[in-house]
Amino acid sequence: MNLFIWKSCFLTAFVIQFFCINLLNCFSADTVIRAGIYQNEPKIYINDQDRPAGLFTELLNEIAKNEGWQLEYVPGTWDKCIRQLRAGEIDIMPDMAYSVQRSGDFDFNRIPVIHSWSHLYVRPRSKIRQFSDLDGKRVAMLSGAVQVPVLRQKTEGFGYDCKIITVRSYLEAFQLVKLNLADAVAVNYLYGDLHYKQYKLEKSPIVFNPVPLHFAVKLNTNAGLLATIDSYLEIWGNTPDSFYFRTLKKYTGESIVPKRRVHIDLIWIMTGSVVILTGILFIVSRKVVTNKTRNSAGSREALLKEKKELYSYLDYAPYGMFRTNEDGVIIENNPGLCRITGYTGRELAGKEILSLIPNPEKKNAGMQFKQPDNGKMTEGIYPVFAKSGDQRYCKIDTVKLPGNYMLGFVSDITGQMADQKRVERLSHIIEYSLNEVYLFEPRTFRIVDVNRAALNNTGYSIEEIRKLTVPDLKPEFPREEFERLVEPLEKDLSRKIVFETVHARKDGSLYPLEIQLQKICCEGEELFVAVAIDITERKKKESELRKLKEELEMKVAGKTKELKERLAELEYFQEVTLEREARIHELKNEIAKLKNKAREK
Repeated sequence: MNLFIWKSCFLTAFVIQFFCINLLNCFSADTVIRAGIYQNEPKIYINDQDRPAGLFTELLNEIAKNEGWQLEYVPGTWDKCIRQLRAGEIDIMPDMAYSVQRSGDFDFNRIPVIHSWSHLYVRPRSKIRQFSDLDGKRVAMLSGAVQVPVLRQKTEGFGYDCKIITVRSYLEAFQLVKLNLADAVAVNYLYGDLHYKQYKLEKSPIVFNPVPLHFAVKLNTNAGLLATIDSYLEIWGNTPDSFYFRTLKKYTGESIVPKRRVHIDLIWIMTGSVVILTGILFIVSRKVVTNKTRNSAGSREALLKEKKELYSYLDYAPYGMFRTNEDGVIIENNPGLCRITGYTGRELAGKEILSLIPNPEKKNAGMQFKQPDNGKMTEGIYPVFAKSGDQRYCKIDTVKLPGNYMLGFVSDITGQMADQKRVERLSHIIEYSLNEVYLFEPRTFRIVDVNRAALNNTGYSIEEIRKLTVPDLKPEFPREEFERLVEPLEKDLSRKIVFETVHARKDGSLYPLEIQLQKICCEGEELFVAVAIDITERKKKESELRKLKEELEMKVAGKTKELKERLAELEYFQEVTLEREARIHELKNEIAKLKNKAREK
């Protein structure tokens, strides 16, 4: 009887679970599930056959096949996919790392698909081996990636001036390093290990930000979709040689059992441990020194030296530090904060930290500073008023400590934001210029990069056009002739060549261009830069003018012929008239002679 009851309970629970999952799911065979996809090989990407591929894609395809879902992949950059998921324009985004900030916008499936970490890849002989070597260096990273704030926090926390350049794709990030426009690229190790040799880069020892990777949906939507995915991952993870393990090995060569998501408090405590430790030293150092002195009077000199050294670290720290009480009033600060704000230490003491921030930003800053959970780091970028009235832009990291105290670290990033804005502005101008811009290698003529106008006019995708050479686009311009054309630029970077040619689009149609070509040298690497102006309209106008000129010349020739004929008629008439007048004159003379003879008789 007991066995019967146990089996009945088990069966009932199973049925309830089955119906709950299906009620949550609400996806029928007719439902189209839109999934975001971007280029992050081998995890998720569109392959050379323009088909979705990668670890996440194949797992999702297998689940969809078994569940009868219809999948529609929506390609885009990482930033675009995130915006579309947040707006509900797509239903699910594979390959998303969990973070506290993202959890406010998205829900994640429970079981991570795979764990990853970020690796730094550098140019040969760069001597970048540890985080301190990033001081003064430029690192290219994917815009919107979870690694960006982590690396910024690590470098700025130790006072290193590392400039982070954000790009739309990993491909662009590697290209920046190859073109010497960046010193290193930080990407997940799966993508990096697959591509860094292609760009002749080296794998540095710098590793950071281990994260679990999930499927994500818009917050409070599609819970059944995530539940179904978790049910498959649960079964696959406990089954040797399952579809999951075979796919994982196919793309990574690994066979790792999925792990549960790390509790977020542990992540924050680990990443914030160094900052918290520094803050504790900053706050209680006087007490520690005092207690040690009491316990051991003979070590007073050593303790005073230790105290002096400790405060010298704080005094010469390149970032500002402050501690506030529960009312947000500054009770301690260091010289770094004085340098940033222009106030003296006494002037800052007793001042509310929010009084340094303009009104439009006070609300956001106040929410950050009132973070109730102890030990969790929060960060934000705000304008800060200096004593002189100037407005600086600062990154402020804060940690709430027991007793409602708040510890803050302030970095002046005004110059970095100006530089980044200038780079972004120039990049935007080039990207959205109506003229086509091409970068290609001197010897092979292989196309390295192009702007949006070139892609739109030729009809190629960025991946397709990077497989071509410049002569491939010029069917009427043999390679040998092109080599002779660019030969004068090989030794003279100050020269520029202007010529007209014809480009072939992907569909085979032709269009005329005027090319302005020059050679540039960027940190030892030479490249050709071509600005191509579409002269289709100009050629059309020139043809119309030429046709009009021909018509006018024909009309002038006709009128000239008429005039010549009329002139000939006039000349003939004049000639006849003159001959008649001469004859009349002769007759008059003869008549006069006859009259004279008649009188004489």
